Amino acid sequence: MVGFVLASHDARAQSAADSTSGRGGNADQPEHMQMNMPMNNAWQLMQDGIVFAELNHQGGPRGGNEFVVPNWWMGMASREMRRGRLTLTSMLSLDPATVGKDGYREILQAGEAIDGHPLIDRQHPHDLFMQLAAVWRMPLTQSTGFTLAGGPVGEPALGPVAFMHRASAADNPTAPLGHHTFDSTHIAFGVVTAAVDHGPFVVEGSMFNGREPDENRWDFDFGRFDSVSGRVWYRPSDEWEFQASSGRLKTPEELE
Repeated sequence: MVGFVLASHDARAQSAADSTSGRGGNADQPEHMQMNMPMNNAWQLMQDGIVFAELNHQGGPRGGNEFVVPNWWMGMASREMRRGRLTLTSMLSLDPATVGKDGYREILQAGEAIDGHPLIDRQHPHDLFMQLAAVWRMPLTQSTGFTLAGGPVGEPALGPVAFMHRASAADNPTAPLGHHTFDSTHIAFGVVTAAVDHGPFVVEGSMFNGREPDENRWDFDFGRFDSVSGRVWYRPSDEWEFQASSGRLKTPEELE
């Protein structure tokens, strides 16, 4: 694969992932995102985005050539309230138009389906609406806080931070091969998460719609809150964090 970055604004918007999943320890720290823009001394607005223009060559009999443009944009609005902080988050992608219905070629990649068949050797496009959520964090003591997060599109408390929220995404034009395994629930159409943070520890739990998005990437795929998950974070420093999580997902795969 040969990729050329035409425009890449630093995509390390980790606090967007924190806020969506309810990771209370960072939900009140929006300065991690880029383009910090105060507004009327009340709302604090941030945005982050990335666009890759790729000449994608995958070799061998299963490969081929194509031109694709993976992209995403993240926005956040945050405001201090009388008893806590309110944060609104969003994440959008035009992948359905710039990558195509069946995604882009990536040998050994697998995940999701199209026309009733599993996608093999291709990375699926992401939905137009990847995140639309609200977060409320209320301090309980000087070192302890309670967070309630949720929305029509969000990320439950399960697994590591999705790849597009990691620093490596800023210069990597393709999804990692483990994306569908480790990040499979990062777009959940309906999620509610509660979290308690104390010092370097965060404990959180989620209820959500565990079904993966269908092949129509322009709409919402709402369903019952039929899945649950729990996660514990330990952050000894700003450079290190560790998580352990578990979940029970009901029929997450479209072809099940």
